[in-house]
Amino acid sequence: MPKKNKLKNEDVHAAFVFTGKVIKSKAALMDNIITKNTLIVQVQHILKAPPIFDGLTGQKITVRFKKLPALKNNTVITIFANGWIFGNTIAVDAVSYSEEKDKMKMAASIQSS
Repeated sequence: MPKKNKLKNEDVHAAFVFTGKVIKSKAALMDNIITKNTLIVQVQHILKAPPIFDGLTGQKITVRFKKLPALKNNTVITIFANGWIFGNTIAVDAVSYSEEKDKMKMAASIQSS
């Protein structure tokens, strides 16, 4: 079940927080990745990130979930993640996600936590 605006401790400590558009479910941009729990997501806005994630706005990345959420293509979500695989593209492990896509609300929630 997606969270509304209440951030958990692990959300706040996620290294990479961004809004993104779901491009494809059960898919990955890298070879040899099990795709049963992955999405290809296009990064739309970065809310929090270390320097290695700079420049990802507009790029498609692979996001792995513990349990794949039932999301339709083109759904915009906010993802709380940590790095997983770095190569020609990036794959991240989702800590959680929220269907809250208001960048200003999410940024305020992250900064106040």
